[in-house]
Amino acid sequence: MRNNWFILFFVFSFLTFFSCDNRSDLFSIIQTDSVYDYYAIEVFDSKLYVAGGEVWKQCDLSTSGDGNVWQTEYFTNRALFDLHATESELLAVGTSGFLFSGSQELIKKEIGTNSLFKGITQVKDGFVVIAGKDFNKGWLYPLDDEYQILKEYNYDHELTDIKCDQNGHCIATGYGILLYSLDNGILWNRSSQDGDFYNSVGYNSEGIPYVAGYSGSILFSNDHGIKWSAIKSAHSPLANNKPFRKIKFYNETGYIVGDNGTIWKSIDDGKSWSDISINTELDLFDFVIFNGQLFITSETGQIITVEI
Repeated sequence: MRNNWFILFFVFSFLTFFSCDNRSDLFSIIQTDSVYDYYAIEVFDSKLYVAGGEVWKQCDLSTSGDGNVWQTEYFTNRALFDLHATESELLAVGTSGFLFSGSQELIKKEIGTNSLFKGITQVKDGFVVIAGKDFNKGWLYPLDDEYQILKEYNYDHELTDIKCDQNGHCIATGYGILLYSLDNGILWNRSSQDGDFYNSVGYNSEGIPYVAGYSGSILFSNDHGIKWSAIKSAHSPLANNKPFRKIKFYNETGYIVGDNGTIWKSIDDGKSWSDISINTELDLFDFVIFNGQLFITSETGQIITVEI
């Protein structure tokens, strides 16, 4: 009997920690003039930018000043996978080593590689770009402030995302791999952590990195990415294991978005998470908070808004 009570307590505690609500219908879908999946969204100069496309064919760029009226234009002949705003410019990266930057206009930079760029972030005196494809090919490039490659790292793992804190600590995620740098992205080491297709990394308000994975894992590190602890393991029983695509924090509030309308939320800086998924089968790729709403990129030129 004592064992039975222990099992019941464990199940109750687990379900409470990963609290699940019924899927919400309180969301709106904006259909832009694009038919392509939108992989990235960013706010720059009080304006929303959304980009995506078909890998080897086309990128459309949609913009909005208020989140209601959107303008969509053909941008380039390759897909873009990440947008990153600095204080002075917007950066965009994508297929065939495409990298654009600018404030009033995005201008292409020639950096000497044709890698399939998946993410970019700013560091002191430069940038770091990651690339990857086919699960088993990955590249990482520290760049100087003129977008010239300082060093090239090659991995047998596709890389997916990269973020750095304000103190020069950086994390890169990928297919069964987590990388860390302690010197503004110049030298990189591999963590011993594996076990999922790690899609995204975000820093909470205390500068602690959190990682979300395709098989539903949520990890955090207290030593800048050397060792990792699991809040939720991949394929956890009794929990939603829909693929996670992107994790970000806004002050002490964190969000994760993923496939089939998946949205998870934390109000305690990532210590616990609630399932606030919406009632749609659309896959969700990236998001920002703008005018008190979540703006979430999705499939076939659609943008989803959720009140927060």
